[in-house]
Amino acid sequence: AGTALSDIETALSQHHQHLAFEPANIGRLYNTPATSGTIGGVFMANLSGPRRFLAGAARDHILGVKAVSGRGEIYKSGGNVIKNVTGYDLSKLLTGSWGTLSIVTELAFKVLPRPSCSISVGISGMNAAAGLALLGRIAQSPLQASGLAYLPASSANELSESLCLVRLEGVRISVQERIKELGKMLPDASSLTEYEQEQSCSLWTKINGAGLLSNRPVVLRLSIPPASAHSIMEEAGSFIEHEWYADAAGAWLWLALAEENAIDEISCLRRRIARHGGSVVLFKAAEDIKRQAGIFSALPPALSTLNTRIKHSFDPNNVLNPDRLFIRQ
Repeated sequence: AGTALSDIETALSQHHQHLAFEPANIGRLYNTPATSGTIGGVFMANLSGPRRFLAGAARDHILGVKAVSGRGEIYKSGGNVIKNVTGYDLSKLLTGSWGTLSIVTELAFKVLPRPSCSISVGISGMNAAAGLALLGRIAQSPLQASGLAYLPASSANELSESLCLVRLEGVRISVQERIKELGKMLPDASSLTEYEQEQSCSLWTKINGAGLLSNRPVVLRLSIPPASAHSIMEEAGSFIEHEWYADAAGAWLWLALAEENAIDEISCLRRRIARHGGSVVLFKAAEDIKRQAGIFSALPPALSTLNTRIKHSFDPNNVLNPDRLFIRQ
């Protein structure tokens, strides 16, 4: 579990494989080296990237774990191949638990062949409403886009005009045919720019894990139903003036805030997002803002009670990562 993610990705690349969920490298937010993240950290935080809406989350790619519970019990769940995953699927329960349930010592996960061709298409000149609506239509189309982002014109994105970014991957002839089909979905006045493999990879590396906002003091991720993306941005009102961009076909809105009113603004956003069935995670802020605003949106009472019972069954004395997800009573 402590193996560096960079080592995993290098080894996979040598065999033309990859982690299809495209793990987010959030180290840039904290000015840490790109090689500092571990594969265990990726799964314990369920860190997925732009391909999340197509390939699923990290949770969907884990097959098995060996771990030690807060009771000091060593146990194994799942296996090394899909057909061996039987019984309680504790590996998926542990993914995203932030180390609060068990210490994972080994894990097995699924890898897939890396696409031979990856091309991104930039569609310029669309406002937020049109851009987010387009992402939704493409996500529901047969194009099988593996990346869908909307980047408003701003200094953070280094863009003079807004851009819808669509990534298409696979065999080159298939990618080129899908680019033609994409063109048929757009207004006649739309301007298209193709970014080949190297440029495409560079763009999505910046988008992944709030990379475009890495030098901002307060960074949030709004997780929302994609169909509600534009209405949420309209409800947010003054927040539209902040730097932001949409990823994962509109399911994630990355937003940067100023420190002065961050606590009140985060609280306001959480109330508004909750009405749409969404949540807000505070990824980066000063410690006092984190402490007062909280990292995660509050859970409904019934779900909070269930989570507490699960925590108690794994770690009755609250010795594993205390106060991360469960406040000490």
